[in-house]
Amino acid sequence: MSVCCITPEEGTGSLPKHLEVIAYSMPTIAEMLGTTVDRVLALDAWSVISRYQYHRHSELSDPCIKSTGVPGAPFLRDSRTHERPNQYPGEGISCYQIRGGDIKYVVIYFFVGNSGYHRAFVEKGNLFRLKRHALRQNKKRAIDTLCPILCEEVATNVIRNTVTLMENRSQYKKYAKHLKKGVLFTGPPGNGKTLMCQYIQGKADMFGLSSKIVKIGEIEKHFSDGKDVQEIFDSSDVIFVDDIELTHLDRSQGKGSLACAILSALDGLDKSRSMLKIFTTNEDVKSIDKAFSRPGRIDCIFNFDPPDSALRYRLVTEWWHEEIVSYLMNKKVNECQRGIDYIVEFSEGFSFAELDSIQSLMICNKICLDEEDNGWDLMSALDEYKVLRESAKNGHRKITVGFATEAAG
Repeated sequence: MSVCCITPEEGTGSLPKHLEVIAYSMPTIAEMLGTTVDRVLALDAWSVISRYQYHRHSELSDPCIKSTGVPGAPFLRDSRTHERPNQYPGEGISCYQIRGGDIKYVVIYFFVGNSGYHRAFVEKGNLFRLKRHALRQNKKRAIDTLCPILCEEVATNVIRNTVTLMENRSQYKKYAKHLKKGVLFTGPPGNGKTLMCQYIQGKADMFGLSSKIVKIGEIEKHFSDGKDVQEIFDSSDVIFVDDIELTHLDRSQGKGSLACAILSALDGLDKSRSMLKIFTTNEDVKSIDKAFSRPGRIDCIFNFDPPDSALRYRLVTEWWHEEIVSYLMNKKVNECQRGIDYIVEFSEGFSFAELDSIQSLMICNKICLDEEDNGWDLMSALDEYKVLRESAKNGHRKITVGFATEAAG
């Protein structure tokens, strides 16, 4: 759905379509900021703001004080896909005021065809104050971000090859060593890859490093448009490349020319930055093109396997809501052999995300049915899950896993 009155084929001037929308919106943006158009600055660090603004804990986000549509279109409120409409009101133009301060900034979010555009604006004189506020909020966010539950060996090695390197980057500079590191997270979906990336990104914020999440489609488009892929890899201190295919890392496959471009970009020309590159894939990786595995390119491959019984037990006891854990540990429930040990056994072969979907079903049933025993009913949730899983196998319905839930990866 497009909130913009201009289609990709249309245009009234020489500007690209998305820039026309922004140009038409500038008087509205200036009015929201209480200034004139000539005193409005485009923010070059929207991703820094969005990390705390759309964080799951609303006490970190800045309140939205006013929203309106882009010229020629109404404001489309979007509380259907986001539980915190004050943080993410919808598609159009929204004005925010920083928490505990008087600085305002405006975010415009709209579609031209199937492409979405996010831009942020602030009044001259407030740019660096806003950036300092964003840095403080992201540090708070990083403290709240927990390391995901993983096999201890995998977690230790991942942290040593990512977080520890970022934390001690000054030591590399001391010995005139430029840090260049690449890691690849592999394994079936729902087993912690995304959560680990979020944890690393939070630590990057804490250490004052810039980070950027890149979809492989963005790299493909950049390459097909004749642009240098290296521009993407040199744009931040830490780069996350999500859902890459192994053909992108093999010069002998069908996407060999793009693989060569990525290979060249991994070396990087910007020697002023400590570059950490993290790739994720759902494919089973035995090995990659030897050229990619050289030091400084992709040094390490970490496999995120489905959790064993000990890890499933930890997920339930450490990450599930305390009311549910208390219910599952209730003496009466355990005497019926329907407690934590039962769900750990039931979930043999589950991913973290699949196991966490049981909690989601329990919460939904409690809210909708509110039965006895405080409304918690493990067995009904398990029965419902069996039906959904069988339906998905038969191709009638898909079960939402992955990062639709907080514990996916």
